[in-house]
Amino acid sequence: MLDFGLNRYGYAIYSHKGDYTNGTQLNARFFDQPVTAFITGKHKGSLGTEFSFGAINSSDVIIRAIKKAEESDEIIVRVNEGAKKSLQGVTLTLGNGIESAREVNAMEEEIGEVTVNGGKIIFGIKPYEVKTFALTLKKGDTASKTEYKPVELPYNRDIVTFNHDRNSASIPTINVSIPGEIFPKTIECGGVKFATGDIWGEGNNALVCAGQEIAAYGNKLYFVGASLYDDKEYTFLLDGKEKKIKVQSINGRIGKWDLYNLSEVAEIKTDKLAWECTHTHSPQGDNAAQQLLFFMYEIDTEGVETVTLPDDNGLIILSAAQTSDTESAVLETPLYDRVSGR
Repeated sequence: MLDFGLNRYGYAIYSHKGDYTNGTQLNARFFDQPVTAFITGKHKGSLGTEFSFGAINSSDVIIRAIKKAEESDEIIVRVNEGAKKSLQGVTLTLGNGIESAREVNAMEEEIGEVTVNGGKIIFGIKPYEVKTFALTLKKGDTASKTEYKPVELPYNRDIVTFNHDRNSASIPTINVSIPGEIFPKTIECGGVKFATGDIWGEGNNALVCAGQEIAAYGNKLYFVGASLYDDKEYTFLLDGKEKKIKVQSINGRIGKWDLYNLSEVAEIKTDKLAWECTHTHSPQGDNAAQQLLFFMYEIDTEGVETVTLPDDNGLIILSAAQTSDTESAVLETPLYDRVSGR
C-alpha cells in the first residue's frame, strides 16, 4: 500500500580507493545531512570567517546526538564508531572548550571518568561501540538577548478545565477543553517567550477574534494561535492596511504521506509549532488520543500604531508578544521534506 502515490528518493555516487571505510560514510552523511543555512542582515559579526562549534578527529566516529542534560546544565554528546575499527586517542571538542567530563549511560547515569586535556576529551572506542558523555563547557561571551514584551490580550473565553469541572469551559466549535494540569504558564518558540492566561481564577485564558484592537509596540508582533475551521487565511489590519496570514488548523495533522487505500494525500505543514496539547477534556472524560496544535506567527509592525485582529471567530489566540528588535534570521535550507497539498 505504501508504494502507491508520491515517492521521493535521492542518491549520490562517491568514487574512492579501497573499501567503504575510505570516506564513504562521511560523504554519505554530507549528502543526507547538508549544512543548514540561515539568512540575516549584514553585520560585522564576532566569529570571524570560520567557526566550528564542535569537532572530532576521526571520521569513523560519528556524533549522533547533542542535547542538554535532563538534570544538570551539562551537555550530553552521544557518539558511535561506524567502520568496525578499534580506536584510541579519539578527541572531541565542543563550544569554547570542555572544562570537565564524565561518561554516562543512556539514562545519563555516571559510569566512568573521562580524560580532559586542552579543552578536549580523549577516549578510546571499540568497533561499533556507542559512548555517551556529559560535558561541562567553558564559559564564553554571552550575546545580548532580544527583549520581548508580553501583550495584554482582551481574553474573552475560558478554554481550560480540571478533572473536577470538565464541563465548565470549552473551545468553540470543537467543544473540548484543554486540561489544566498540562496547560503551561509560558510557551517558548523560536526564542520568543509567551505568557499564557490565568487558569486558576474566574477569568478567561483565550482570545476568540472579533475585530479587537492591539496597540503596536516596536517592530515585530508574534502570536500563538490556531484556526478552528481547518487551515484558513485570516485578515489583520495594520493601521487599516490589510495583512493576510494563513493559520493552521487546531486539530489538523502536521504531516502525512500518500496512503492509497485510505484515500490520503501527502502534505507537510511548515508553520512553527509552538505548543501541542496531548489530550483534551470533555464532560465524559479524557480524550487520550486527541491532540490540539497551536502555531506561532510573526507580523512586521515597524511604523504601525494599531493592529486590528480579524473579525472572525475561527481564529483563537493563546498569547502574544512584541519586540522592538529588527534583527532576525530566516531559514534558507529546509530541515525536513516539503510537500504541498495536492
